[in-house]
Amino acid sequence: MLAQVVASLKAQLAQIYHKLVESPKQVISLFFGLIVLCLGGGIYFFQANTAKTPPSATIDQTILTTETTAEEQSSAVERIYVDIKGSVKYPGVYSVAQSQRVQDLLTKAGGLTEDADTSQLNFAAKLVDQQLIYVPKIGETRSDQSQNQTPTVTESKININTADISELQELSGIGAKKAQDIINYREENGHFKSVEELQEISGIGEKTVEKLRNLVTITID
Repeated sequence: MLAQVVASLKAQLAQIYHKLVESPKQVISLFFGLIVLCLGGGIYFFQANTAKTPPSATIDQTILTTETTAEEQSSAVERIYVDIKGSVKYPGVYSVAQSQRVQDLLTKAGGLTEDADTSQLNFAAKLVDQQLIYVPKIGETRSDQSQNQTPTVTESKININTADISELQELSGIGAKKAQDIINYREENGHFKSVEELQEISGIGEKTVEKLRNLVTITID
């Protein structure tokens, strides 16, 4: 029985072989058909895998770049400390960016109270380190404040260790050249340690320093 089945299979295979030999075009067509089918399947699976799973290295690099940029921006902002008292909701000492104004500080302090006298405030004034801002009540006069030994609004002083050339020119007796000389001296010798050190700059004498004493401030990191 088994021998008959084997003989039958051999006969069928022989017939198929003879047909293929007699028709070589069918063999070539079948061969190229298989090649096209394999290529199509490969392209399909490649595109499917690429769309589903983006390279992890690209994701990690994007996250790393974003975090690094945020850290650099944060470290580049210099912080100062300003004290605000009087008619604000939350008086106290606040850390603010060096470029911020009185309006920004008032926002941090919760805003003004209903009895605040805004006519004595300069909301656009630039904040400086160690500055005291006092917000008076309506009807509060300078004589009332002198009894309390609290000034209405401490005048903004120029920090000669951080001021740029335009800010330095706001000082009495300091023009563009002297302002640049102050910056050059600061870059070459480091931060000023006292107001008197300004006399080391050519053209700035003792009288000029005395005029500037109450107009400037110094912070040392």
